[in-house]
Amino acid sequence: MFQGSIDVSTSDANALDENYAVSNGQVTLNLQDLKPLDKDKTVNVYVDVGTVSVTLPDDVPVEMTAKDSVTLTTPGHKTYNESASGKKLTLNVQVNNGPVTIAE
Repeated sequence: MFQGSIDVSTSDANALDENYAVSNGQVTLNLQDLKPLDKDKTVNVYVDVGTVSVTLPDDVPVEMTAKDSVTLTTPGHKTYNESASGKKLTLNVQVNNGPVTIAE
């Protein structure tokens, strides 16, 4: 783990790492242009102190588990785009001290 920022913006699920971890900083995942998946993909995001911001795709089924210490409105577990075609993207997000923001 390192301190700083990770910014990911991609349309290709193969470009996504399996794990993103920051001890102090932020992780931004912009997945709005992600193309439908041909196989299931899981991405784990961990931030000890900082923030996570996720922009979800419109055309990919997403199952998301989010845990944070700030926003009580962040859903613990939610499925998005259930009727979209293709395989599922699973996002597991944990922030020990800070918020998770989700843009649909």
